Amino acid sequence: FQFFFFLLFFPVHLILSLVMRRIWLWRDVGEEGCDDEKGRGENGVMCTVAESTPGSSLKLSKKDKLELLFSRGYATVERRAKQLLKETYREVPNANELLESLKACDTPSMSNARETDWHDDSTTQCLIPHQPPLYTAAGLWPVVAIQKDGFLGCFLPFISYATPSLEDQNSIIETPCISSGIMLLEQMINAASKLVLQEGVAVTYTQLDTFLSLTCPMGTYNGITYSQVAKLVMGKLESNPSKTSPAWRVGKVDTPMLSFYVTERVTASQYHNDTLYEDMIVSGELEAKLLLPDSPDVSLIVSSTCDLTKSRVSNCVCHNQRGLSSTERRLTLTPPLEKFSMLNYQASVSASPLEPPLLAKYEFQTASDLSRASFTFTLTRSEKCGVSSFKNIDVYFPFFNRGVIRSFIITSRPSIGQVIVDKTRGNVLVWNVGGHMAGRTSRLIVGCDLVFDTSTSPSYKGFEDDPFCNGVTSYADVDWEVEGKTLTNTHVDLDSIRISPQPKGKVKPSITYSLRSLHYRVWNEHGKSRSCSRLLKQ
Repeated sequence: FQFFFFLLFFPVHLILSLVMRRIWLWRDVGEEGCDDEKGRGENGVMCTVAESTPGSSLKLSKKDKLELLFSRGYATVERRAKQLLKETYREVPNANELLESLKACDTPSMSNARETDWHDDSTTQCLIPHQPPLYTAAGLWPVVAIQKDGFLGCFLPFISYATPSLEDQNSIIETPCISSGIMLLEQMINAASKLVLQEGVAVTYTQLDTFLSLTCPMGTYNGITYSQVAKLVMGKLESNPSKTSPAWRVGKVDTPMLSFYVTERVTASQYHNDTLYEDMIVSGELEAKLLLPDSPDVSLIVSSTCDLTKSRVSNCVCHNQRGLSSTERRLTLTPPLEKFSMLNYQASVSASPLEPPLLAKYEFQTASDLSRASFTFTLTRSEKCGVSSFKNIDVYFPFFNRGVIRSFIITSRPSIGQVIVDKTRGNVLVWNVGGHMAGRTSRLIVGCDLVFDTSTSPSYKGFEDDPFCNGVTSYADVDWEVEGKTLTNTHVDLDSIRISPQPKGKVKPSITYSLRSLHYRVWNEHGKSRSCSRLLKQ
């Protein structure tokens, strides 16, 4: 009854243009190095399938063991595809054929990739700008595929032409079809990663089947999110729903609200060597919580210093138009009552003159028997970035292929924070700087002499020695967070907001900014680097 009630009251005007021919979801069942029982690494995450960023190649190999967790096709969409495509029509391949084809796929766009690293081509992790994760697989285009948390999600949208031009391939990410589909895949992966661990495979399949029955009943995505399905189907429906609000809007509006949240996460690699790049990518997300009565339409302008033409928008955005330049987007949407992700974007060093808020230098030396080592680590606040204070800073020093840390002596004591051995990971030293790097404190240095027990191997769950980090090749990971600051100056023009119909009274919008590290790695300048590439010769 809840299913029929849910579909009956869903507003038809919200249906967007994503039409799927088939959708698949695989999970990694583990390989050597994972837990034998469940094939999972630390924190229950599958070991072999890593997360891929949009624009990077799928991290798949023939050795990866992937199990089909869920698949669904739509016969009515297939009949429509046959009628429109005619002689160019190709049947949807089976799951095994598609998976083998995806394993052979290269990166969607290598135009921005640099020459590979000098030490080992197979382990280079070049950071490249944002590109849509569209692939040609089993003779079909576009096949959309993403990896996350040990899962591989893939769907084949219905496109009315069979042979796309280069311009189509570069601009299709702007369409609601592909953008909505990527977010749908991410919702399924996020739900499956939790359900598999908590409930098992059978329950996961049932939950995903229920979710797709509501959100894509006939192959057309209607914009319902997994959290909304969980509240409506697994929770309780209101016995007397509001006449002015559609059924998919959970709850009611007591106090109108217009709140926007801009969060940017920095992926950076630093390596003090004049012959190698120091790379950085900023991944941004604009979230919103728009509590407004009577289900109005909201239009606004999003501006930035980075290119927004390939940004991804929420499925509730019905109009996504370019503004006066490529750094501006005009959006019209009918927002849900819950907090949602409205826009996702990326900026890279090649596109913007960005500099990370923290500059670091890592000098690590080791004895020939690997039982003794010393290091000096320097943190410097960037003057160019303009960050005056940090909410929190933590630096992690993992040491591989040399046992656990038996003892350490601080040779250069920092004026701020404390240095400790991680309680659960015996091969990791932690420098808790905290949130005190502010004001006149712009430079911090810590130095340590370490003694290792080479006869004892770390025993925490998910541990695996990194074969690349031998000798002096080592790195430090820096976690930090800043409030009230972004690097790309992406913001909502609050004066451009228009609400139709206009609510009674005055609604004051607000916007919050935050900046934090996502994958912020500093390599020892005396060793090799996995994520920096050779400078191209002029």
